[in-house]
Amino acid sequence: MEGDSFMVGRVSYWLPGLIIVFVLGSQISVSAYSAVRKHGGTPELVHQSWPFLDYPMYSRSSGPPVQADTTRLFAELPDGSRVEVTAKFIGLKYFAWRYGIVERLVAEPIGPDRPELAAKVEAHRIEARDKAAFRVEQVSEQVPVRFIVERTVRTLQGREIQTTTAEQSLEMPAGDPGELEANRGE
Repeated sequence: MEGDSFMVGRVSYWLPGLIIVFVLGSQISVSAYSAVRKHGGTPELVHQSWPFLDYPMYSRSSGPPVQADTTRLFAELPDGSRVEVTAKFIGLKYFAWRYGIVERLVAEPIGPDRPELAAKVEAHRIEARDKAAFRVEQVSEQVPVRFIVERTVRTLQGREIQTTTAEQSLEMPAGDPGELEANRGE
């Protein structure tokens, strides 16, 4: 009786390993057959025994193009140099910088049919410009001449990456550099 329980223990120990070896071996043999079949063999055995091994899951997939958008903000100084104005540079979180500064700088003007909205958009643009200019002036000790927003869009279509870059600039008004602190709007 004790010998029977010993044999059951050994079988239960080796059986899962044998099943795994059998499954892996059959996958390898079908894969090898599939490779031979691609050079002139017949597909019946592969599709009958292991159909998912021959499935080209993502080899020819095509969907909508994937886009990655990168936005950078630069301040051009009177001496011709450029300072990159990042979220960390201004002291804001990324989304506050992106939507509170950059998107306001490049916002499309509103037409004359909605003057109250056009005034708000322009006020937001001036506030964002002055906040960024004030910080640039604190760090570089120069008032920026203009701001440049550089947008780079990388599009992945199939196996090709297409890159387009566009720049938009916003000139700083000529005036007293001390106005920036007064217009900063905390």
